[in-house]
Amino acid sequence: MAARIFKRLSVIFFSLFAFSSLCVCSRLSALTDDTEIRIGLVSLYNEVNSIAINNESVLAGFERNGELVGDILHGSFSVAADFSAYSLTGETASSYAEAAGAAAKTGGIPACVGAGNWTVYSPDVNGSTSSRRVAVIDGGKTIAIFDSASDFPQIANADGEMLRLGERSYRGRVEFGRYAGAALTAVNVVNIDEYLYSSVPSEMPSGWPIEALKAQAVAARSYTRTRRGVHADEGYELCDGVHCQMYLGAGNESESARAAVDATSGVMAYYGGRPINATYFSSSGGVTEDGDKVWGNEIPYLKSVKEVAEKEYKVWTRSFQFYEIERLITESIGKIVNVSIDSNPVSGRARRMTITGETGEKIIEKDAIRSFFTQSADGPLDSLNFSVSPSEAPISIISVGSELTDKNIAEIYITSSNAAAANPGAFNVISVSGSYSMKNTDSVTFIGKGWGHGVGMSQYGAKGMAEEGYSYDQILRHYFTGIEVK
Repeated sequence: MAARIFKRLSVIFFSLFAFSSLCVCSRLSALTDDTEIRIGLVSLYNEVNSIAINNESVLAGFERNGELVGDILHGSFSVAADFSAYSLTGETASSYAEAAGAAAKTGGIPACVGAGNWTVYSPDVNGSTSSRRVAVIDGGKTIAIFDSASDFPQIANADGEMLRLGERSYRGRVEFGRYAGAALTAVNVVNIDEYLYSSVPSEMPSGWPIEALKAQAVAARSYTRTRRGVHADEGYELCDGVHCQMYLGAGNESESARAAVDATSGVMAYYGGRPINATYFSSSGGVTEDGDKVWGNEIPYLKSVKEVAEKEYKVWTRSFQFYEIERLITESIGKIVNVSIDSNPVSGRARRMTITGETGEKIIEKDAIRSFFTQSADGPLDSLNFSVSPSEAPISIISVGSELTDKNIAEIYITSSNAAAANPGAFNVISVSGSYSMKNTDSVTFIGKGWGHGVGMSQYGAKGMAEEGYSYDQILRHYFTGIEVK
């Protein structure tokens, strides 16, 4: 096919023709639908105006029939959403070099409108705009426009290196899409195992036993298969954050994690012949939880099990003044007088929290109990595995104007709540013997253990089992009831 050179334009377009006879068609084989995954790199590149690319040589183009067909670009550049208006010049070309030569004559810009299909756009305030156009910028100048009606451009490394965006690098290729019709979102299109090379050590320490890492790899692969598509309306299948699975790119890979993924390549956990939603979390504190007790829907393989060897787990305590809890409630139930918890008798985890006020009550169930405290100073609760220790003294004196006696304590009257601005929960009082500043110390303390939702595989439990000689499939079959690992 015709030569395809996509070169930085710090020199005039005509110089590109000197290279055209030396080039061959550039293609990067795409992965099959069965093995590739689209990961939204939204932790860094979600709806941004431009994205810098730090490679010196990349392949840029469109995917067609399982291949990335495009042209080679050399130099430093960025990709940006293009909001300008253009008109067509009528020029057509089969390569960037050919389009660049035509553009140099007219003062236009090379534009790729499909794999291998180039034309020339002329800046024109009376021309058309598009919510799909993506521009390549070099030195502040637009050197190419990608404007397909059906696809967004993709870029991959062209010299054996990873594609580098900012401080992170990525295997496979990255798509730059205006999925909401405005700014850019970057999406890494990558083989599932190569995705797991980074995701596994992002979720579990690489120094842990290899059988634990294998269990994590199989759980993550199964989880990926069942969860993929959760962000389909946003232009990608999974995100790179904790909402799906942590994914920090190729720079976060480790030798041990790659070995665990390779050793289990293609292996997943199945129930009834289908891959399972293999959820996992940090630690349980002794026993895991039924899935329906946390999320509401009963799943046969997500059952509560006792830990075999969870030697390490988080122990935590959180205390809340009642006035702090009042601030988290959107509806009015009056001044809070009590907080109580109903727990699952099997796992000991909270399944219902009742906040009682003077004029009503608020009931919070299942995992919403953890997330209810998201807007508090220290965020959501670490787990649902906790007990409640209420305050014993509802009122305490925080400053005294004169000596208290049994007589004048009985004659205390509230006069104002002006102190509350500086000291929430405080109020002023007077008595026959003087004035005092009092504080309402009604509070509740949660004493808990474990970290995470508690459903599926405890990662610290997997670590302990691996240290005691269990294999990865034995670990998985312990945590997921009635499954096959194959």
